[in-house]
Amino acid sequence: MTESACEKKVKASFPRSNAINKDEFVNEHVMLLISVGKKKHYNHYFKATIELINKSNFSRCTMLVCDTLQRYNLMMESTDSAETAILKSKAMGDEWIQRNKAIYTNLTMAYNIIRWDYWLIQDNYNKKKIFIENLFKQDKAFNQAIITTAHEYSGRQHKHNLRALGDDACLNLSVSYLLEECAAMLLWPHQQYHYELYPSERNFAMTYIYEKFIRPGYPSLLKPLTLRFKKMKTKVCALDEVN
Repeated sequence: MTESACEKKVKASFPRSNAINKDEFVNEHVMLLISVGKKKHYNHYFKATIELINKSNFSRCTMLVCDTLQRYNLMMESTDSAETAILKSKAMGDEWIQRNKAIYTNLTMAYNIIRWDYWLIQDNYNKKKIFIENLFKQDKAFNQAIITTAHEYSGRQHKHNLRALGDDACLNLSVSYLLEECAAMLLWPHQQYHYELYPSERNFAMTYIYEKFIRPGYPSLLKPLTLRFKKMKTKVCALDEVN
């Protein structure tokens, strides 16, 4: 017998800044945001996330597969048309749901999966989108939050050589992404999500919307939870038989 590569093992936890007594999660509904194509929503990272959700005593989990929202990123990374980017992003969502089925079916609570287009077809979405677009034009603080977040994201894309377009085009696509995300966020409280779970902290734009328009009216809903991943050293490794 010879030792081969060890299986990757990751443990997920909530950072100390999110430290909450697990008893507070009992009977609570958590919404897990999924960014298709991002490594922390696949394989051992996603498995660790599901294990943490199970241990945290939530009563229900909704997985929001943010597939068509990624069309803005696809357009930034290539010369694809909006129509092509939509088709590609939907295919990414299909692939994520199928690929990760063996993991999320291990949830020990009631769960469901919704996809980004669910929000875009809601009766109130267009009203919320107009509200957000007007807020972007009229509210200097929100405008700055959007522009700052858009610059940061566009800059990361540039750093990793993921951009096929120029600075202005990429910035405009990032702004469109954020405005759509914030408009959808205004609909989330009506689904009674108590917590929003994501590997990283909320961006400035979403934080602004939450603090100004959601938290005052829904203090028990959409409380942010972030994830911390720790790579574990595994003692058990796969073994290959030799003659």
